[in-house]
Amino acid sequence: MNNHYDVIVVGSGLAGLAAANRLKEKGYRYKVIEASSRTGGKVQSVQRPESGHSFELGAQFINPEMTELMKWIEHAGMQLTETATPADAVSMMYPAKELSSDAIDEHEEKLAEWRTDLQGDDLRLSDLISRLSLTDTEKQAVASRYAELINLPLDQASARGVIELMTRYTSEQEDSHQLNAPLADLIQYMTNTVSEQICYDEAIVNIEETASGYRAVSDNHSYEADAVIMAVPPAVASKLTYSPALENLYRQALNSYLNGSIIKTTWVYDDPFWYDYDLNGDKEAIMDVVYTDPSGVTVVDSSKQGDGYRLTMFIGADAAKDIAKQSRREQMETALNLLEYVFGSPARGFKDAEQSVWVDEPFCGGGYGAAVQYGGLPDAAEILRTPHGPFAFAASELAEQFPNHMEGAIRAGQATVEQVIKLKTRQ
Repeated sequence: MNNHYDVIVVGSGLAGLAAANRLKEKGYRYKVIEASSRTGGKVQSVQRPESGHSFELGAQFINPEMTELMKWIEHAGMQLTETATPADAVSMMYPAKELSSDAIDEHEEKLAEWRTDLQGDDLRLSDLISRLSLTDTEKQAVASRYAELINLPLDQASARGVIELMTRYTSEQEDSHQLNAPLADLIQYMTNTVSEQICYDEAIVNIEETASGYRAVSDNHSYEADAVIMAVPPAVASKLTYSPALENLYRQALNSYLNGSIIKTTWVYDDPFWYDYDLNGDKEAIMDVVYTDPSGVTVVDSSKQGDGYRLTMFIGADAAKDIAKQSRREQMETALNLLEYVFGSPARGFKDAEQSVWVDEPFCGGGYGAAVQYGGLPDAAEILRTPHGPFAFAASELAEQFPNHMEGAIRAGQATVEQVIKLKTRQ
C-alpha cells in the first residue's frame, strides 16, 4: 500500500477537520490520523432520545463574530439560538453575595497595560492579580475566574503568557449563543466530507524527517508525506518525539504548555429559580456566579430558548484535579453540593443532569486548552505557529484570533494549510 501523501494531518479535532476539509477542497492527497475512536476532540455531545435532552460535554457557547464557525454552521443547515438569560440578570460573587463590580470588568485593561511594563520579565499570574487595585473580594473573584478560564492554579501560570493570550481575543461580543442542535451534529457534518481519509485509534508517537518530507510513526504503522500538520493541543504534542531539527526549534515552546483541568456539570430544571434570587433583600435574576471559596468554580445560566432551563457549573484547576479523584457518583454530588450552597434546596429539583471530566485526557489534554506555565516561554504560541518548511502546528491555543475557542481551532487549521502548501510548493 502506498502510504505517501501530500499532507498528513495528525488529529481530528476542529483544527484537524478544518485543515482536512481545506486540503480536500484544494485537491491535495491527504491523510488524517486520529489517536482516539472519534473526531471532534473537545467538542463532544450526549443525546438522550428518551428525554429529548442533549448535553455538550465540552465546548458549547458561541459568539456571532466567530465567522469561520458560522460558515460551517450555515453550510450544515444549522442555526444559532440565543442563551435565554433575562436582560437584567446580574453576576454575583459568592459567598460574599456581592454583585460583580465595574472594576472587575475593567481589570483586563490594566493587565494589558502591564504587558509593556513587564519589559520582557515575567510574573506568576497570581502575583500580577495581587497588584490590581481591587478589594480583597474582587481580587479573589478575578483569581477564581482565571482559575476557571485557564484551568490552571494561578501560581503555575505565566502572567505574560495569559496577557498574550488575551490580546489575541479581540472581540468585545459575549459568547451569548448556542447551536440549535448538538454540536456533535456539526462535527459529523465536517467529518462526513473527509471520512474516507481518517484513520482512527492510531496514536502517532514520532515525527521523522526524510529525504522526501516527513514520516509520522505510530506503534504499528508509519505514514509518509511531503508536509505534516500537527493539529493537536501543544501540551499533547509535547508527548511526541521529533527529528533533531524539529526538537531544536520547538521543544522548549512545547514544554512551556501545561494542560488545564476542568469539570463541567449541567442540570435541567422545570423552574428557573435563579431568576428570582434573594440577594441581600433584593430579588435578582442571576446570570452567573463566581465562587471565591472554593476558587476556580463558576455557574452560568445556560438555558436555550425553547429548550428548558439549565445551569452549568465549571470547576477548574486544583479543585477539578481533586474532584477527579472521586468516584463518578461522588463527583456529581460534590458539584450538586456546591450548587446547593448558593441556591438552596431547589438546586436538587433537577430533572436531568450530565457531567464531563476533562482532567489528564490522553489525546485531547485537559480543560478548555493548555496554558503557558510560569518559567516557560511567554511567546510559545508564536514560535509554534511558525512553520519549519512544510511542517506546522495547528491548535486553538495557537490561533491568532479567538484562541482557546472553537473559532480559533478552525482558523488555526485553515491558516496552517495555507502556510504548509505555500512552503511545500517552494521546495
